[in-house]
Amino acid sequence: MRIAVGILATVILLGGCAKRVKVVDPNFVPHEFKSSASSLLPLSVAAGICAKEFPGASNPQDDGDNNFTVQNTVNVRMEAPTQSVICSINETTRELERVHDGRHVLTPAELARQRAAMREGQAQTERIAKGDYADFLKTAKRVITDKFKDPESTRFRDLYFSNAGGMPTLCGQLNSKNSYGAYVGYRGFYYNSGSAAVETEDGRGTGLAYSNMSKEFCSSKFRDLDQ
Repeated sequence: MRIAVGILATVILLGGCAKRVKVVDPNFVPHEFKSSASSLLPLSVAAGICAKEFPGASNPQDDGDNNFTVQNTVNVRMEAPTQSVICSINETTRELERVHDGRHVLTPAELARQRAAMREGQAQTERIAKGDYADFLKTAKRVITDKFKDPESTRFRDLYFSNAGGMPTLCGQLNSKNSYGAYVGYRGFYYNSGSAAVETEDGRGTGLAYSNMSKEFCSSKFRDLDQ
């Protein structure tokens, strides 16, 4: 009998009694944690460098080789005000090389661009909240309908602005025409400066992005659109 690898436990009967037997994968090699501690760069100093990028970060811990290489770097995990971050610091130059923010690995340049985009997003959100959204709406409709058969005939309803993650997003429903000139029915959509997607029946194409991201992007409504 072949036992499939990955089964954690199975139940067998021995003398009428059920017993749980652990099945161990013979090819499994446990990960051996490698510390990134360095005599050239103490963890406390590395934590200070990380804290400059993430003010308020605390509780520094050696992250070892869990996320980054330990060759010539000290990797410190810290609890920032809104998230856990891991900073990889070069032990010689004492400069930040990479950051793991829980979802992405970023270089210092990429981190700077991300923060600039967030600042712009916050400023844009404030303008929209005050009613200044004509340009945003125009761009959103143009991008969303760009590949439609008849973009100008697209109808929109239930439009609102969401601000998930500090990025203003236009959410709602649209109805467009097919190749025969008939409306196909209302579907959900979203648009922001980073991505745009329209719901599809088969879930393919932009429909996949819509099903994966619409709940995140459209979950923090802060203004209904005047229609």
